[in-house]
Amino acid sequence: MAEKNIRAFTLIELLIVVAIIAVLGSATVVVLNPVEIMKNSRDSTRTSDLDSVKKATDLYDFEFSSYSSVLPNVVYTSLPDTSSACSSYSLPALPSGWTYNCVNAANLQKTDGTGWIPISFNSMSKGSPIPALPVDPVNSVDVFYTFAVSSFGNFEFDAVNESQKQYPVASRDGGDDGSLFERGTALAAMPYLNRRISMKTPFSDPASVRIALVDYRNCGSNDVPAQLTRLGFTNYVDITSTANTVADVIAYNPKIIIASQGCWGVSKPALLNSLYDLGYSIYSEGNDTTNNISPIATVVGTIFVSGNINQVGYHPTQEGWTNQSNLADNGNGILTVKQGAVVIASDNYIESVYLQEPGKGKWFHYQPHVNPSDIFFKNMINYLAR
Repeated sequence: MAEKNIRAFTLIELLIVVAIIAVLGSATVVVLNPVEIMKNSRDSTRTSDLDSVKKATDLYDFEFSSYSSVLPNVVYTSLPDTSSACSSYSLPALPSGWTYNCVNAANLQKTDGTGWIPISFNSMSKGSPIPALPVDPVNSVDVFYTFAVSSFGNFEFDAVNESQKQYPVASRDGGDDGSLFERGTALAAMPYLNRRISMKTPFSDPASVRIALVDYRNCGSNDVPAQLTRLGFTNYVDITSTANTVADVIAYNPKIIIASQGCWGVSKPALLNSLYDLGYSIYSEGNDTTNNISPIATVVGTIFVSGNINQVGYHPTQEGWTNQSNLADNGNGILTVKQGAVVIASDNYIESVYLQEPGKGKWFHYQPHVNPSDIFFKNMINYLAR
């Protein structure tokens, strides 16, 4: 009988196969980004929950003519607490005359008016349209649902957006805060709470954020390196003279890319646009007189505009906002921005804008040729590095 020639794998071959599997597994984790997938899933739950309670409240308003226990100037929260004033939590400060309201865990999801939403849905002729009041999937001091009214029939429900993918959805839902999911009939009923995830979890070690200055020139009033150092972001490198291609920048493995030309416009727009398209976070600053970078649609010429640059749309970076002097920026403000961008501040023109698109990075552009305030700059860097 002829012997069968059975060939086994060699050790080298097995090691190669194991290495390939490991590489493919790592690539899958990177591409799928399980953390972001979980955040996106929770955000989907949040939007579904808000849609449900809005519909239930609409139906209640259609059947009745008043709320029996809902008060104006109160922020009702989904946080459980034995204190009706939510004193167990360190919550953001409210405007004068406003208070928080919490209920205990046993009543939290009840629909009889004793739950965190103090509307008796059970009293409706066909019973409550929802089996229980929803609570945030995380429901912690940083991430919880809120409800407020300005008068009968004028109400707002809010939830914090966690995922990058859902940010464009939150920023275009008709509300006045681009970082929240907002549902209701009066989307200005809720006061600005400064409860933004990225700001509640700042970097404990700013020096761990690797930053590359790829397009930097100081015209005397935009000393970005000095501001970075002052705020503790010391892990930066100025590669302006050598960063001419995407590969040049990627070699430094930066978390954030900065382009600050101050009095002049950005000089490497094509490079910055390519990096943004690849998913990098960018901060740019300068009097750009052309619409050659992604966040800008059109800009104006050189007409002097006096006065301060003021906060416009709400955004996580605006905690501690201080109005910026435009220091005679010669009117090089932006007239219109790319669709989907969020306007942060303006004088007579748009002066600060944020853009984030699905599959791409995050981009702040600050138009004046002076650095923003330290608190705004620090919050912005933290947000970009999120």
